[in-house]
Amino acid sequence: MEMAVRRQIKQNYKAQITIFIIIAILVISIIAIIFTIPQKFKKAEESPKKIYCSQEQRNADVCIALYEPVCGFSKDNLQIKTYSNSCFACIDKNVKYYAGGECK
Repeated sequence: MEMAVRRQIKQNYKAQITIFIIIAILVISIIAIIFTIPQKFKKAEESPKKIYCSQEQRNADVCIALYEPVCGFSKDNLQIKTYSNSCFACIDKNVKYYAGGECK
């Protein structure tokens, strides 16, 4: 009888250790994911999405006064300046494309 009790205690102890190890692995995985998410967003910010001006945008007569800043880039990929919106960027003949947000 005493051997059966000891065997049961040993099995319970092994189960508790296994559960502890699984929980520790999950916690470490979650922490690793939390710390890598901001780095992925940072990499996305470093390479802005290029939006090329269409002929229709270039020929606009009037732009609305809506502030949604974009950064205009010239033909040689140099930043020109921050424009209040894409319309103002595209009517500037020096702008080849723009990216969302202010120039950095």
